[in-house]
Amino acid sequence: MSILGPRQIPHRWKNTGASLGKLLILMQPAGWLEECFTALSQLTEAQRRDIRVFTDVLAKHDIQVVGPPLP
Repeated sequence: MSILGPRQIPHRWKNTGASLGKLLILMQPAGWLEECFTALSQLTEAQRRDIRVFTDVLAKHDIQVVGPPLP
């Protein structure tokens, strides 16, 4: 399945399947996003699960989390 998430348009996703899902994000051009992924990869598992730490890293790279998690 492919999904287009247009620039400057808020979007989100949810795994509706019964098994663990994987998400592959392709950005063109990647630019500053690579720096964001590098910063996220350097977080500990506990930090990745802490929504405040996770969203702070995203915010430093101009990414805003919108809305609550999908039910």
